[in-house]
This record gives sequence, C-alpha cells and structure tokens, in this order.
Amino acid sequence: MIPSRAEPPRTLCILRLSAIGDTCHVVPVVRTLQQAWPATQLTWIIGKTEARLMSLIEGVEFITVDKSAGLGALAALRRQLRGRRFDVLLHMQLALRASLVAACVPATVKLGFDRARARELQWLFTNARIAPRAREHVLDSLFGFAVALGVGERLLRWDLPLPSAARAYAERLIPDTRPTLVINPCSRHVRRNWRPARFAALAEHAAGALRMRVILAGGPSELERRTGAEIERACPASLINQIGKDTLPELLALLSRATVLVSPDSGPVHMATAVGTPVVGLYAATNPARSGPYLSGRWCVDAYPRAARAFRERLIPDTRPTLVINPCSRHVRRNWRPARFAALAEHAAGALRMRVILAGGPSELERRTGAEIERACPASLINQIGKDTLPELLALLSRATVLVSPDSGPVHMATAVGTPVVGLYAATNPARSGPYLSGRWCVDAYPRAARAFRGCDPAELPWNHKIEEPGVMDLIGVDEVAAKLDQLLGSRP
Repeated sequence: MIPSRAEPPRTLCILRLSAIGDTCHVVPVVRTLQQAWPATQLTWIIGKTEARLMSLIEGVEFITVDKSAGLGALAALRRQLRGRRFDVLLHMQLALRASLVAACVPATVKLGFDRARARELQWLFTNARIAPRAREHVLDSLFGFAVALGVGERLLRWDLPLPSAARAYAERLIPDTRPTLVINPCSRHVRRNWRPARFAALAEHAAGALRMRVILAGGPSELERRTGAEIERACPASLINQIGKDTLPELLALLSRATVLVSPDSGPVHMATAVGTPVVGLYAATNPARSGPYLSGRWCVDAYPRAARAFRERLIPDTRPTLVINPCSRHVRRNWRPARFAALAEHAAGALRMRVILAGGPSELERRTGAEIERACPASLINQIGKDTLPELLALLSRATVLVSPDSGPVHMATAVGTPVVGLYAATNPARSGPYLSGRWCVDAYPRAARAFRGCDPAELPWNHKIEEPGVMDLIGVDEVAAKLDQLLGSRP
C-alpha cells in the first residue's frame, strides 16, 4: 500500500509499454481513475505500436517509447521528462525493460506489484506495493493499483472513440446486419496458434451452415499473411482476407461491427472485449482464467486442463520411478546447496534407477540453481525449471513417485495430489509447516538447528520461530536424505 493522502494526486503516470492485449486491460483502470479523480493529470508511458490504438483515449497524455531503440530510448525519455515530477507512478509491467524505463521517471511514489509477483526484479524499482493476490485475471490484478490508491469502485468501461475513417472502413466490410465472423488466426507466440486447416473447416461451417460472412483479420507479419493464404486455399467457402490490410483503429472498428471473433490468445481478443463483441477464444497453451477475454469466459474453448495432463504424461510417460526435485524456496536460507542436490540426483538416477526432473519457477535464483545442479551431476536430468505453469507443475507432481524440496509451495502441492515428499527442514519446523501427510519422510534438522543457533531445545522456541541463519541447511547431509529415498522406494509396492 502507499501512504494515505488527503487529496487525490495532482499528477499520475501509468507505465505499461506493451502488449496490445495488456494495454486494453489498463483502459478500465484509466476510466476508473478519471471518474474518481477528474482533476488529476494522467500520463501514460507506452510503446509506439500500442500508442496507435490507445492514443484514441481522451484526457490522457501519451509518451511513447521506441522499444527497438534500446538505451537510446531511455536517454530520449529522460530528456522528455526533464524538469517534471509525478506524484505517483503506476509500474504495471513485469519486465526488466519496463523497470529501466521506470528508473527514468521522476515520481514521489512508485507503485508496483507485491513481492511475490514482482518478477524480473521489479521490486527494486518501486517503493510501494499493491496488496498480494493469487490466481487473478490480468485485468483484476491491474485494478489492484486503483485499490492501493484508495479507489475501490471499478468502472468496467473502455469507450475507445473510433475515428470516422476507421468506422467507414468497417462499414465497407460489414455494410449490413448479416452475422459476421471475424477470424484472427495468429498470436505472435506460434505455439498458441491453431492449424490453418482447422480454421478453414470452421470458416466453411460458419459460411455454409450458419450463413455468416467470414473475414480474416490480422497484422502484416509474414506468419499472418502465410496463415491467411493457407486458410483461403483450404476453405471452399468465400472469405474476405483482410490480414495485413488495416490499422489498429480500423481493426477495432471492424471488431465493433462483428458478431463474434474467433482467435487464439492474442491482442485482438481483448480489443473485441473492449468494444463489446463476444469472443470464442482458443486456449490450450495458456490459461483463460488468467488471460482470456474478460467478458466471454463462457464462450472460450478451454483445453488448458487437457494440455496440463498431456504435458504431465509427456515428461513421465511410463511407470519408471520418478524423483522431482524442487530445489528452491524464495526464502534463500531455507535452501540446500546445489552440489548436495546434484549428489542426491546422482544417487537416485544410479543406485535407484530413477528418472530425475528438476522443477521450479522462472526466477533468476531458480534458473541459476538448476543450471548449477545440472553441471555438478554426472547423471542425466530433465531440467524443467521455469518451463511450466502452476497447473502443469501440479500435474507433474501427481505422476511423480516422490518430491524432494525445502520448505516451499510445491511441498504442499505434492501433498494435495497424494505424492510423498522428502522435505528438507532445518530453518523451519516441519511439525508446523511440513508436508501434512509425509511427516515420516521429512529430514528434520530443526532440533539440531535450535541447539546450534539458538542454544536451546526447540520446545523452548515460539511455535512459528524460524532459524533462517547462514549455513543452517548445511546441517542436513546427503546421506540422510538418500536414506529417506531408499526407505521410501523400498516401502512402495
């Protein structure tokens, strides 16, 4: 939260450079702040491409950053902001590039995400944080900035004014009330995209059985143009191919007149939402609960759960015993040394003939730790650190034989799916925060830590006392963890 203020800020700057869909999510927050604080001067620092659409919003000063210009863009921004100071900066982007921009913005309060969500070191560039939340839609997470400012009412309104030329463009393509399907076939993330032949079959159904007008839309990239051409060749029905032929305001106007949009997870999904057009979103690679069309959840095809199961089965395709190692807690003094995890992995892969998978989040600490374990271990490992989502990790744990981990979230995720956990506990007390169903498999060095670092028996310490001291996890030896693995594997049918 930020310090309470008696009056609204005089000046407020929003930092969200990209991408198109995410900037669409910012608009209702802008409308909410405009209604709550009509006298506050709003400035938005935004990417050049995104500004072509968002600059339609009235009452906001836009400062564009050319992301392709590298450090030159930062120097240009400093020159442009020289002599200015904002009361509040809303740092709404989790990217180091955006944080370097934030460092160039003079502001009294720099409000960012809570520590758990502040990836790519965003927390180093802010001096205030929004309230922690988990498993939110992106739009909901951005409303957390308004709440942190004391503005609790949400105004779920976009109202992007359409230029007359853009409206005329859309009216030429959709001149009447005949139902119109717009297909945006491409995300810039190619693994989110459906096959052209399937779009062609859908277009044939819409044009034939439903008697709809079908328009292909998208940007000018080579991928989009090629995909559009493949759909046209494969579809016997007549289509209107507008891929690469419109501007962002023209695409927005087209979507405003369409009956429905079909699209993978991409910017036009959220543009359609902004103009009130239903979206049939195609989601398997990403989670529609987080990044789907905010007002069209019921129309989305949600294959994300199936994808999570398939991902799980790809990594663990058979009954060979599998050890998953989650080497990191975000509390670094709860973590074991990478060399010890490597020695344990070697024992599991060799003596126990287990498949060994490293798992974890995308933080720099986790990636570095995984790389160190790989380098130190002569056995073959599968390093999935930073490569899965939480549902995919949960699915992976459900097929694993055992998880080895310090005190961290995956310990309890494994418990939730019935997978035994060899928990590594010295800094914290497993009787309080250990895996609920795997107490007998935990390596409990907490009593040794209490005596070594506190000079007392653990019963004399407060129940929630943590012994997060340098070297505390060195009290746990590789041999005793390996012995737990041996015992657990021997006890399984």
